[in-house]
Amino acid sequence: MIFRFARTFRQRLIDAHAESLVLEPILTISRQRGWLKAGGKQRTDSTAVLAAVRALNSLESVGKSMRAALGDLAKEHPEWLLLQLDPNWFDRYIHRFEMTRFPK
Repeated sequence: MIFRFARTFRQRLIDAHAESLVLEPILTISRQRGWLKAGGKQRTDSTAVLAAVRALNSLESVGKSMRAALGDLAKEHPEWLLLQLDPNWFDRYIHRFEMTRFPK
């Protein structure tokens, strides 16, 4: 469903020749934050980009799996879970993993 929405959104932008409405604000913010520099060499190595995305996706999957497993254990065996877990884990895994920032 999300992919279909993204595909139709992209197609509407192309049909209306409105690509710059999305691209220009991203470029402006990127320049302001120092991510893009005039005359600088920009990385266009798609292999490196895909590898970075794959790594982040793997981290996110592990986090989601951990949160789901802890949630299921909390429902089925809450007493056992409380004996096994470090209380600090609740602070770490209470939030959705994809909403956290990964280390650099």
